[in-house]
Amino acid sequence: MQSEAKIFDGLGAKKIVVVADRYPPNAIGGAEVSLHYALSGAPSELRELLLVVTFDDKLLEPTRYALDGVDVLSMPNAAPWPFNFMSSARHRRLGAASAITRVRARLLPVLGSLWSAKILERLAALGLRYFANPKGGVLTDHLLDQSDCRYQALRRVIAKTDCTMVIADNTRSILLTALLPKNLRKIAVVRDNRFTCARHNQPMIVGKTYCDKCTFSCTREDAQAHVVQRWLHTLSIKRVAQRRRASLRAFDAIIVTSHFLARGIRGVAGENAHIVRIPNVAGRRSQVTDGEVATSNGHDDLLCIGMLNDAKGQYEFVRKARYWIKADPRRRVIFAGRGDRTKAAIQRFAAANGISDQIVFLDYVADRRSLFASIQRAKLIILPTRWKEPAGRVPLEAGLAGKAVVAFGVGGLCETIIHEKTGLLVRPGDYHAFLSACERLLQDDAFRTELGENARKYIEANYSEEMTSQRFVQTIVDFYRTPELHEPVLSPARLSGAGEAQARNARPQADGAA
Repeated sequence: MQSEAKIFDGLGAKKIVVVADRYPPNAIGGAEVSLHYALSGAPSELRELLLVVTFDDKLLEPTRYALDGVDVLSMPNAAPWPFNFMSSARHRRLGAASAITRVRARLLPVLGSLWSAKILERLAALGLRYFANPKGGVLTDHLLDQSDCRYQALRRVIAKTDCTMVIADNTRSILLTALLPKNLRKIAVVRDNRFTCARHNQPMIVGKTYCDKCTFSCTREDAQAHVVQRWLHTLSIKRVAQRRRASLRAFDAIIVTSHFLARGIRGVAGENAHIVRIPNVAGRRSQVTDGEVATSNGHDDLLCIGMLNDAKGQYEFVRKARYWIKADPRRRVIFAGRGDRTKAAIQRFAAANGISDQIVFLDYVADRRSLFASIQRAKLIILPTRWKEPAGRVPLEAGLAGKAVVAFGVGGLCETIIHEKTGLLVRPGDYHAFLSACERLLQDDAFRTELGENARKYIEANYSEEMTSQRFVQTIVDFYRTPELHEPVLSPARLSGAGEAQARNARPQADGAA
């Protein structure tokens, strides 16, 4: 175990703190990978000033490590509210304590949480959690305060540095960082839909209808048991939305990864918000294997990358495509991503329909070279995504490996896939058209290869480290050096002009969901 003196040694030289929920190698999503690409690509002089602070559920004590020249301080993560004054690891250890200790440790925080000005919100959250848990669980963002152990740890770390600027990457870090003193300059990095959709999985869709404006109608779908349950859930989710928006407005500048996100965040943060669009970096060309990659033994493999859940649409795709898959034994659908519940549902459905041998699970592929090798082995990359994808790394990685993508035209996917040029976009929810597009590319090797080559050129020209990571770093440097902010980088006029035009041109078959 590292000594505390060693862990905090040299922090006085750190001037910029980056707060992230997770960070490689303890990362499961594209957001963390994108952040690491940007920071590790920074000049060494800047990296020496940077400290990444992240949180880990398994830790009882802080630990510090370096990854590709990036200094990372990993702190114990907080237990779920109302026990978030202690770490997750400590909270789990209570299970091995005596019965009296467990009751005292679990009951007192619940009772203590009621001594607050927000007693109605706290009672609603407790009632939902212990008596009427809605679909997706209970959101408690609005109850985050300075008693949270992550906030206490972050304040302690910053006090040991010469920090003047904090960068908060993604929603939970933004909520936490917004609590810090106002004398610190703050940059928010928004990579998801949580500021425009307060729902637990932020899909921006209720049933089969995409949301253009939030009316909280999703509460009827997530809390169906009783009118009181729906009322409590509506109360809580409205407070969550208000807290998220207020937190975002506490930041001096906001970085977003797509025009789609920029338009949504403009409506939340206001017309005068300083918004900078910097796309995710596709990856590093060195991670893609040059030359031939082992084939799939005559199979027509369709690779679907991403977390296995309702929003990503994997189960619904298999359900809709079962006859198409079964019609040709060469067809295989390969899923690379984590999600035990959806995986089990797909496995049960595949077994009941006689296609188990044509459904393959790679689970989460942590190593980027292994992921790119899987992409290169596949004939086609598919994204049957139901939700409005904020930006999406998959088309970037597929393009870097020279592979075409078939996807529903939703959200930021309409910016990373150019229809009939780098892939095929299909009207959201039209599974017949989706399968027809897959069939077209599987049958036409020349067209599929052409799209893949076009995708490689497009991604290398627009999502390289020079175009993305360096812009990210330069934004930080400029903001760090500039005492006053100038006019918004993405003005309302530019958002309604160039950004929307690009999205329209990229999705001739999309229905306006983006």
